Amino acid sequence: MAAAFARGILDEILMRLADTVMAIPQILFALVFISAFGADPVKLAVIIGILLTPTTARLVRSSVLSELQEDYFTAAVAFGSKRSRLLFAEMLPNARGPIVVQAAINAANAILLEASMSFVGLGIAPPEATWGTLVQQGYQKMYQSIGYVLFPALFIFVTIWLLNVLADQFGGDRKGKGR
Repeated sequence: MAAAFARGILDEILMRLADTVMAIPQILFALVFISAFGADPVKLAVIIGILLTPTTARLVRSSVLSELQEDYFTAAVAFGSKRSRLLFAEMLPNARGPIVVQAAINAANAILLEASMSFVGLGIAPPEATWGTLVQQGYQKMYQSIGYVLFPALFIFVTIWLLNVLADQFGGDRKGKGR
């Protein structure tokens, strides 16, 4: 947000770095790093965070650049507001909608990515339980009952669906312009 506000070389470097990370397929990136560094929960969270950060950074940058063109921002600059006030009291609340939606999308992507990694055996290993390991173990016992696979997969689906519903409710276009 600050880089987009200031523009310049830092903004360009960060966006080219984000483009580079986004060019690599997420599942491939995760497989390579998990194979290299292991899959304990902290490392997996860092890997997923690295993978999901560029899309959020680009969205926040886009929102900030859009907000820079608005009349309320021009008025705040004309009144002599400090940079910190412009960023956190003016821009951030007005860019909240897209950021909340992106957070929900990132949470859904993180759940799917972790479940995928755990399903193929490169995520969190048993005896620790994740939805991906539960689906993997259920897949091995599916001949006994489909419920072993169905219920963890259903929980993944419902969680992602609820994240989308929450994003629609709290991330709508509710701009506070002209405060």
